[in-house]
Amino acid sequence: MADIKERFREKADEVSIEIKDLLKEHGTKKIGEVHLSQIYQGMRGMTGLDLLRLLRSQGRVLPVIVMTGDPSLREQADHFGASAFLEKPVATEVLSQTVRRALSRIDHAL
Repeated sequence: MADIKERFREKADEVSIEIKDLLKEHGTKKIGEVHLSQIYQGMRGMTGLDLLRLLRSQGRVLPVIVMTGDPSLREQADHFGASAFLEKPVATEVLSQTVRRALSRIDHAL
């Protein structure tokens, strides 16, 4: 059991460093007041795709990454302009690269 805890601790430390680096690189970039947000599909009263649809209907173009275990949502996510669609489970490296791409689009837009 100690072996598993140690491996988790090492992996968590690596991810923590990567997140800190992302914040250093992009932490001052804003579109309105949003840098990057994680939105849950199962929010009370509205789904994540409902929120994406609402943002687009208001003309907001901030990057939205859809991450879900339901591959049938890809078409809707694409239709409403999601920046990326990731099917769970998602490798840390894939998520990190996807976030970096989304944030770099903000950099180029500013």
